Amino acid sequence: FTWFLQYQEFRPWLRNDFIFKLLGYAKEYDACLKILHNLSTSTIREKKKYLKNNTNKTAVHQEEDALGKKKRLAFLDLLLEYAEDNPEFTEEEIRKEVDTFMFAGHDTTASAVNW
Repeated sequence: FTWFLQYQEFRPWLRNDFIFKLLGYAKEYDACLKILHNLSTSTIREKKKYLKNNTNKTAVHQEEDALGKKKRLAFLDLLLEYAEDNPEFTEEEIRKEVDTFMFAGHDTTASAVNW
């Protein structure tokens, strides 16, 4: 996925959607994007299932680390907790937030390794 963004960066004519599709890059791009969305969606659903099946939700949120401090909730846990209290916050919006953080983390790590 990152390859497409870098490829378009140095080829401005590929930033035009029509040309991008005409040259056949859009199909592969869409396939990569679908894989990323499926990964995010499955991660969200697994976490929801875990939280739903956990009989003692407060224990999950009040776990302590080795020093006796409360563990901080993961970003996904915070999003799911917010969505539970605010039904207008949809799973699609959660997925978009998760995609943003997953891509940002991947891109930062990839850039550091390449440097």
